[in-house]
Amino acid sequence: MRTEPDRTADRGDVQALLPAATTAAARLAATETQLTRAALAEALRTDGFAVSTARASTLIKILKARSATNATADPTTVDSTHT
Repeated sequence: MRTEPDRTADRGDVQALLPAATTAAARLAATETQLTRAALAEALRTDGFAVSTARASTLIKILKARSATNATADPTTVDSTHT
C-alpha cells in the first residue's frame, strides 16, 4: 500500500532552508544569474545544504512571491500620480 508523503515535514524543511535560499538568491542576483530551480538548488548544495528539486521549486515560489511583494511595497518607488 502506498502512503502519501508527510507534507508537514516538507513545509518545515522548506522553512528551515528559507534563510539559506534567500542568501543564495541574493548571491545569484549579484552575479546576474537568473533565479531558477536548478541555479538555486546548485547554490544551496554548494553551500552544504541537501535540497530536492521539489523543495527548490517551492523555495523559488516563495522567493518570487516575496520579491513581488517587496517590489510593490518599496517606499523608494515614485508614484507618478502624486508628483
